[in-house]
Amino acid sequence: MTETTTRPALIGPYGPAQIACLRSWRRLGLPVLFVHLGDRPLPLGQRVAARTVTLPPDLAGTPAGAARLAAALREHGADGITCLSESLAGWLHRLHAAGTLPAAPWVAPPDALARLASKAVQTDMAAASGLPVLPTMAVSRDTVLPPEAFPLVLRPDDPATVAPDFKALLLHTPAELAAVLSGLRRLDRPLVAQRLIVGPNLVVHGARAAATGEVFALAAFRVDRKFEGVTLRMGATALDPALAAGCRRFAEAIGVTGCFHFEFIEDADGRPWFLEMNGRLGGTTGKVFALGYDEPRHLLASFVPALRDDRLRLASGWATGKQALVKAALRRLQGRQDPLDYPLRSSAATLAETAAGLVAWREETWRPTWPVTTLAYLLDRLTPARAADRATPVAPLGKDPLP
Repeated sequence: MTETTTRPALIGPYGPAQIACLRSWRRLGLPVLFVHLGDRPLPLGQRVAARTVTLPPDLAGTPAGAARLAAALREHGADGITCLSESLAGWLHRLHAAGTLPAAPWVAPPDALARLASKAVQTDMAAASGLPVLPTMAVSRDTVLPPEAFPLVLRPDDPATVAPDFKALLLHTPAELAAVLSGLRRLDRPLVAQRLIVGPNLVVHGARAAATGEVFALAAFRVDRKFEGVTLRMGATALDPALAAGCRRFAEAIGVTGCFHFEFIEDADGRPWFLEMNGRLGGTTGKVFALGYDEPRHLLASFVPALRDDRLRLASGWATGKQALVKAALRRLQGRQDPLDYPLRSSAATLAETAAGLVAWREETWRPTWPVTTLAYLLDRLTPARAADRATPVAPLGKDPLP
């Protein structure tokens, strides 16, 4: 327990990262407000950890939504509010600047969010910070790359500068690149291209104090199982001091405050290469929470020093999302395997590992409903209406998303 009277608030959908925040902050004895972005109120069993109000997603970013949010924050007496989304963070900053947000925005500052939005800026700052960066090419409409440059990963510098927008594309030939470029209605900045590496990921979590700028609570986790390019299984690992120093320099240079996490990918020699930094909670928040890394507390401590506790009590073993684990196994049994699944395994090996994982691996955030929702997913996938979907081949490689 803590003696602080901090009253935090959180806005967003109900997912693993939000569940981790609610559990962490209630464990600290803090009165929590959860502004749930959803079309209907949460069931009673999911509202016991915090005072909860529901805001329809289409009201986020609108004057009506701002008024309802402000009313809930005032009634709760919230000191600060945080979120998982850059767009929500920008909305919170705009409301605060206009004087209509009755709580501090506990998110990265606007200038840091702007720098983080650019892949080109991130890549340049990572190199300047001493982090290992892959050779990077700027791709404009008239760019032609030689065949030896492929396969490569193509990303927008900022998704807001390209239409139709996309997160990342895996391309294998110059013809695929030409097709992508010809299909863009708008390209305000050059795209960013880097060679493809398929291997484990290294995720480095940390936080930076708003008042002092100190980076603290750095910890590393290795992702050795991926499903469609995203984390399926991860465990704590040692953090190389040189890499830690580079992460500190990068966090300080880009100006992030609150929690953050770096993503690296390891090549065949085990060398980690910088992919990106996210200045917020993320998809691995729940998993590292299950491994003893209390990222929600470190987030609050960045803005409320009385809550800071730098001691890391990391658990051994693995953490996963069991719904995703079952989904990945089912896809494999159907003969459907994404090029970004890692490692590529036989159906028998996948099934055996899934059974072991359901028993032995830590759930990212234990939810009593996960067996029910998993069963519902399985029934949905096995109904005749899904037969056509099951028979559909894997999408062309040019449309595969990457983390």
